[in-house]
Amino acid sequence: MRKYEAEVRILVKCKSPEDARHLYFTLFPETISAPAEREKTNVLQRGDIVEINILATDLSALRAAVNAYLRWVKIVEDIKLLLSRKEFNGRD
Repeated sequence: MRKYEAEVRILVKCKSPEDARHLYFTLFPETISAPAEREKTNVLQRGDIVEINILATDLSALRAAVNAYLRWVKIVEDIKLLLSRKEFNGRD
């Protein structure tokens, strides 16, 4: 069993429980196949909040995991914004 030395909890407040569910289902597969053995991540959804809990064996692994998950959250938000603009403009 690995010894985790560092941890962080990230709370992402979404506009609605449906948006939170979409974010949760986007992030969840990444928790199953972690890119490194030095970190373990758990994602939870509670209403309009998505909670990302990261445990890491060292600060470098923690930083890498935090950066990856925050980047994925940003990508989901960017895609959602692009889709809403497309719908608003009536373009295909």
